[in-house]
Amino acid sequence: MFCPKCGTENPDNAQFCASCGYQLQSAAEPPAAPPEQPAPPPAAPAPPAAAPPAAAPPQAPAAPPQYQAAPPPAAPGMAPSGPEPPSAAGWSFAGFVPFGIFAFVNNMTMWGVVGLIVNILLGPLYVVYAIIIGLQGKKLAWENRHFDSVQQFDDTMKAWNMWGLILLIVGVVIFILQGCVTCAALMAGNAGGGGYYGY
Repeated sequence: MFCPKCGTENPDNAQFCASCGYQLQSAAEPPAAPPEQPAPPPAAPAPPAAAPPAAAPPQAPAAPPQYQAAPPPAAPGMAPSGPEPPSAAGWSFAGFVPFGIFAFVNNMTMWGVVGLIVNILLGPLYVVYAIIIGLQGKKLAWENRHFDSVQQFDDTMKAWNMWGLILLIVGVVIFILQGCVTCAALMAGNAGGGGYYGY
């Protein structure tokens, strides 16, 4: 050990310097305490354990399905779009279709029978029947036959009107031709008869 004052070497266990008498370290200094280490931060608290899911409440049994009653069948002539349309009124030449065919096809059986009988037995009086059907035929067809829509009804009535008009024209032409033939025959007969009896 060296004296810190004079630098003289002394024995390691000397308490005083042999040269200057300086008091040396009598005992080995206790080792320096290691620097204090900072305390570790406290551990984060563990998250609380998740609570077990609550049991779902018991479900009530499903109600039996409710079945709606089927809608009543559509009344004859009642189209889905509503009651009698304005086009059901008015004139139609459908009555001039012979033998009451228009009435039979549109579920007007009574009028069909009347038209058939008048056409066969009373010939010329069929014009009266045709006029009655011309005035009321579309209305009666709407009331007695089922149509899916007003458009279908209108198209059907237009077709009947067209055929009735065509047959009326054909009938008038035939009637005129028959009249002309009859008149020609009478005139020819009268002309022949006058020549026979003349002096």
